Amino acid sequence: MDENPCLPQTGEMACPGTPGWQDELFVVLDRFPIPIEVFAADGTSRFVNHAFTEVFGISADRVVGRLNVLSDPFLTTVLGFEEHLLRAFAGEPASLHNVRVPLEEIRSRYQRHGAPAGGVELYQDITALPLREPDGALAWVVVLFVTKDVYQFHSAVGRAREYLDSHWLDAFDLDAVATAAGVSRSHLSRLFGRYLGKTPYRYYQDTRVEQLKTALADPALQIGEAFVRCGAGYNSGLATAFRRAVGMTPSEYRRRLAELTTPRAGPAGEPPDYRQEDDRLFRIVDLLPIPIQVFRADGRAAFINRAVLREWNVPDDTGILDSFNLLTDPLVNQRYGLRQYVTRAFAGETGLVPDVRIPLEAFWEVYQKGSATFDTEALYADILNFSLRDPDGRLRFVVSIFFTNRIYRGRREVARAREYLENHWRDRYDAGALAEVAGLSSSQLCRLFRQEAGTTPYAYYCQVRLERLKAALKNPDRSIAQAFAACGLEHQGNATRFFKENTGMTPSQYRALAGQE
Repeated sequence: MDENPCLPQTGEMACPGTPGWQDELFVVLDRFPIPIEVFAADGTSRFVNHAFTEVFGISADRVVGRLNVLSDPFLTTVLGFEEHLLRAFAGEPASLHNVRVPLEEIRSRYQRHGAPAGGVELYQDITALPLREPDGALAWVVVLFVTKDVYQFHSAVGRAREYLDSHWLDAFDLDAVATAAGVSRSHLSRLFGRYLGKTPYRYYQDTRVEQLKTALADPALQIGEAFVRCGAGYNSGLATAFRRAVGMTPSEYRRRLAELTTPRAGPAGEPPDYRQEDDRLFRIVDLLPIPIQVFRADGRAAFINRAVLREWNVPDDTGILDSFNLLTDPLVNQRYGLRQYVTRAFAGETGLVPDVRIPLEAFWEVYQKGSATFDTEALYADILNFSLRDPDGRLRFVVSIFFTNRIYRGRREVARAREYLENHWRDRYDAGALAEVAGLSSSQLCRLFRQEAGTTPYAYYCQVRLERLKAALKNPDRSIAQAFAACGLEHQGNATRFFKENTGMTPSQYRALAGQE
């Protein structure tokens, strides 16, 4: 493929070096429902979108033209972003994962009247994408903030939410919830009102409503079957809670989903002509060096940017545009079980689908592999789906952005073994099963694994579990014992000793340090 970032694809290409291209960039990014900030090559903030001001509670005039991300000691030194910032401003895409966002500190620094963070801890993945001029010089750095986890500061509330999230199919039992939280019934109700603005029972019902919305999004289920999947009858209290929360009956919601995923004609019977706006969207999407796909309201692929072709080793978009249909593709909807996420995206909801294995083999089979030397065995990504509407409020497109989080390259046997270990890290280590996946004997696999990865398969497995445990310990909603249990480990025993030997601190010391980051 031509690597020229200004190669025209749809109409006249707006790109660095052409008049008005930055205005198009800002107009398009302002439509995205995730926080985005754009920096000039010298590090000065030049744009924040509407979602940025909403999520962080900072007005644009407090940062745009004022903040320099390269010289702000809070960002570079206190938060430790300097290395990643330097990479991004040197022209290399850079990502930070599971970053604790210090909302109170940010708002006190960049807002005139710092608003409290509301007892919330926010964790985000932060991706910096450099855009270049035609001569190769850096033009802008676009930073995307994707929220991965939201935790309440009060641990009792977190424990109660965790219990309710995992027992939503059961009948509501306030005594059981209070026991799980470790506080009295009355105290728990007061905490929920303070931190969540609702009672424990209302939280339970809202959780069940979200589960019912997911079930209703599956066209293979009758409405009654969707209720049964949620452990309730059609005339139960769940139906009443659904009408209260959604503003329509489950039947009306199902019809609404069908309407929203069916293209509608304009007032005169002819669809409005939005080609100019569409071309602008496609031009900007093509500039971003991260895989992005755009689908029409009927599910057909409308545009895929060159990052998709480059990173997924697809030679071109021939046979894909207007042929591949996300709503009806059996690989996506059945084999990978993503129907509910796809349907809700076309119903207008923004959602993040975590850690999806991208079916590269299927792409290569259907669209023909571009290079025999391509060494990626498997690729996993978090997929952010959101909808864009036309000026008349009709669904125009669904945009899917692929944030790659795992890539398996190198020798096929070792890549397959690494993928297996990272997908089965909660299970007991099984050398025989691992060797079978790799297609080698255990001794052969161990030798090749050490040659390529520099360690043994078992040591790699232990390191993966350690990293998952460190992430779990950062969640203040869980006790330390619960964090261990979530990782399939016992708090008292070998796992604790292993943790201290490899981190130099106890789990409680690590949690205290992580809370200060």
